[in-house]
Amino acid sequence: MMVMEFVPVVGTGLVFIPWFIYQLLLGHTAMGVGLLILFLVLTIFRRIVEPKVLSDAVGINALAALISLYVGFELMGITGLFLGPLVVIIYQAMRKAGLLKLNIKLD
Repeated sequence: MMVMEFVPVVGTGLVFIPWFIYQLLLGHTAMGVGLLILFLVLTIFRRIVEPKVLSDAVGINALAALISLYVGFELMGITGLFLGPLVVIIYQAMRKAGLLKLNIKLD
């Protein structure tokens, strides 16, 4: 079951897409379409809720969290998903402490 450890990183598509294709090949069209719809609903829900949960957990704006996740991923891949929000958190902490005098507000 070592493959299941990568599901949070890769996404639920790692499980749902092969399962969907397998069900269609077996002729279980209703089950296959149901799995596809479930996968789409979970993916859309996750894309909407994930930035909000992250922003509430670490105390940054939801839009700043979403942008930092996207930019971090585009620049550095999986590592950027962690470093992007971290940079925003450090920036906001430095600004609140008075170490930076920039007028870029992220909250």
